[in-house]
Amino acid sequence: MSLSQLTQQQKTVIKRSMFRAVDLIENYFPAKWNHNKLIVLDKHQKDFIDCIQFGFPLSYYRFDEFEDKKPPKGVITIWRRQVGKSWSCAEAVAAVMIIEAPCSVGIVAASETESQLLIDKVKWLLENSQFSKYIEGRPRLDILKLKNGSEVRSHTCSETSIRGPSYDIILIDESALMNEKILFGAALPTVTHGSRWVAITTPKGRKGKLVEFFFKGLDSRPIICRICGEEYKQSDFDVDFPYPKFIEMPELPDCKTCGDNNYKYGMGYFAIPYLDPWNCSLIDTEELTAILELHDNSPLARQEYLGEIIDEASMVILQEWITKNTNVMLRNVMVRKEGVAYVAGLDYGRHHDAASICITHTDKKSGQIVVDYMRTISGEFDHETDWEAIKSQFLDIIKFYRPVWVVPDATGLGDPLVEELHRDIRALKLRCKLFNNKKDRLGFTISHVTKPDLIAYMIALFSRNPHALQLPPKSEPEIQQLITELLRFECEVMEAGYLKYGTQSYHDDRVIALALSLWGHRRKPWFKPKAEFFDYGISKMAREEFKMFEINLDEDYQLDMIPADAGL
Repeated sequence: MSLSQLTQQQKTVIKRSMFRAVDLIENYFPAKWNHNKLIVLDKHQKDFIDCIQFGFPLSYYRFDEFEDKKPPKGVITIWRRQVGKSWSCAEAVAAVMIIEAPCSVGIVAASETESQLLIDKVKWLLENSQFSKYIEGRPRLDILKLKNGSEVRSHTCSETSIRGPSYDIILIDESALMNEKILFGAALPTVTHGSRWVAITTPKGRKGKLVEFFFKGLDSRPIICRICGEEYKQSDFDVDFPYPKFIEMPELPDCKTCGDNNYKYGMGYFAIPYLDPWNCSLIDTEELTAILELHDNSPLARQEYLGEIIDEASMVILQEWITKNTNVMLRNVMVRKEGVAYVAGLDYGRHHDAASICITHTDKKSGQIVVDYMRTISGEFDHETDWEAIKSQFLDIIKFYRPVWVVPDATGLGDPLVEELHRDIRALKLRCKLFNNKKDRLGFTISHVTKPDLIAYMIALFSRNPHALQLPPKSEPEIQQLITELLRFECEVMEAGYLKYGTQSYHDDRVIALALSLWGHRRKPWFKPKAEFFDYGISKMAREEFKMFEINLDEDYQLDMIPADAGL
């Protein structure tokens, strides 16, 4: 068909497609799941591809805004997983190789396989489109050439592989995991005379030069009045600019030039394509909400599922949560109040870990859980404390507070120690009950199944608004160490999809003791245990006092055993 036979609409489509990669992709490339349909790009994918081609997204900027200045040479894309990053890269590369021929593109990935997979996607797009005849010769695993002079080449993440070539565009996949010497000393210099370097990665905390560049790209964006075009620095305003809401503008005073209040962000040092996880066709928002609720909106969950960049030192518990839940009037001293139902959490340690105990109770008026007392018996630098000495101090604290629940860690070495603790409690004729989460074992057995729930409940209490906890201030003995452990407590998402807590190299004994004590306030073991009351041969009056305990079976047949007048 000749050009004269085309309709005006068809001519417009061709004209636009030969100018903008996004249009070429949507009008000529097949969808990967259905070859009979064309690709439909999401907004964040269009913005990303525009940034690769032009240096800025056409949804937010106009070409005349860059008449007197160059678009940024660097594009930094930090998004969550499963939002089409790699396919968007392949689509952009295939389109740019046609529109801007001759164009040379380099791809750097963590492994040779990953970079070759990206070239395979470019090849697939071209072979299954009208541009299949553009491919020159038989493509190799690491290079694809077109007859118009364009080519794309893959590299492994090593200096020897990257140094030497010169490209118009270089794409660096999972750049946050790359050695910075290779990233900035070898990969980026390949586009010294080219047009664009593009760093693509999933968030991995705030460390590293790339993340520093990311925030510099956000902070360097000028504030532009849409009415008169007056530009301001962000530092000209005494406000905090929101992250991760890239587009939203805080409340600003009226423009000094025109008096209007209609602003937009200009382009900073780097292009930062924005992905709104709540407005993306590739993300099920209901499922996303459920996942975040499952993990109690923890910082790491927000990093993994929302793509937010968080501080590694606050992977699980945030400093602002600790500050919010601190009661400066509390003291970490042994004081027992009558009529209060205490809960004790015990984390056993011997030789390698500290042994910690935490006492808490629920305040009747506020409903908040108060941390009454914490003690670490075998410290970080005293691993040889004899178990008898540890047990003696544990029992002294338990005898003093007479808790309703004792929630001991029954994992590993804790298993026989919990049985011994149970015998000692019976011998002392104490009315506390050991909290079990398995039918055949005393105590709380921590595993990859139970630990996420244990920690998630603690996170839920720390993050709740208004606050649900009362902690003594860090000036109190043991509390500074507890806060340090909380802030250094980390977790990671395993390949199977579950969160593994306690992955840091720092001690977490106080954290576990606190979590166990807080868990006791749920008062719900995970099975229907047989209620046991032992006649210790004590007086009739003492036996009558056992009537203050109530046994209530919930709808799910879980046991609640609480003092009737405890106010829990």
